Amino acid sequence: MKNKNLKGFTLIELLIVIGIIAILAGIVLVAVNPAEQFGKANDSERKSEIGTVLSAIYQFQTSPTARGALPECLINGARQPIPVCDTDVSGVGVGNGGFEGAIELGTAITSYDCGDETLKTLIPSYLREIPIDPSGATDYDATETGYWVCRNALASTVVRIYVIAEGTEVFTTDGGCEVPGGVVPTMCVSG
Repeated sequence: MKNKNLKGFTLIELLIVIGIIAILAGIVLVAVNPAEQFGKANDSERKSEIGTVLSAIYQFQTSPTARGALPECLINGARQPIPVCDTDVSGVGVGNGGFEGAIELGTAITSYDCGDETLKTLIPSYLREIPIDPSGATDYDATETGYWVCRNALASTVVRIYVIAEGTEVFTTDGGCEVPGGVVPTMCVSG
């Protein structure tokens, strides 16, 4: 004898429920936009890292051993202070002018190498290491970090340091700084 009181879902009912769940998941994915959220997270990390570099520079400057001097790091193997941003005196923030003197932080011979522990400038006293752009792109590593630095003034005016991050994803004009000769969007913190 067959039991007529069997309970369960039919195949059509299951397909309808799966279809509704798929539609709702699609709507949520469009609303959340994970690519933009990852971009915002990377930009937040960039903002934090450039603030950390700027803070390390000022901590060095206010230390008893520096007595107000800016750190000197290696450029082409020679110790040099942070370069002046506006080398052609066109005005900071005017087109790509104003930041043509900025130099990328890193360990390459043409970079501004503050990572040499024998210099005892920023590494290891004020920074554990020079940060590297969080995008995960193969363009960025310890030799070319994606972070740039320069100062606005000669000795006659108040010195303002700019730390610039290239390759921002969402906040593309945050701070109004530019990477010399670059077409990539940037953000910066100055102080």
